Amino acid sequence: MKTPSKSFPVKNNPDKDLEGICVREMQLALDISQSTTSQHLSILEDAGLLSSKKIGGFSCFKRNEAAIKQLADYISNKI
Repeated sequence: MKTPSKSFPVKNNPDKDLEGICVREMQLALDISQSTTSQHLSILEDAGLLSSKKIGGFSCFKRNEAAIKQLADYISNKI
């Protein structure tokens, strides 16, 4: 998800780097059920590591870079 346009080639959403990746695209790429994908994304969103946005009838997610950096800094200081 760091570089969505590379990991998820442009199909219907040329602005993936700005808008995020839709659940369906991730589900297909990961080859897991939609419900499992949504559960994992919900956990990451609840932790503040992802943000979501509704686009039409789709939920799209993108990384929260500030929160990810904060977590990485915390981990590196504790190890």
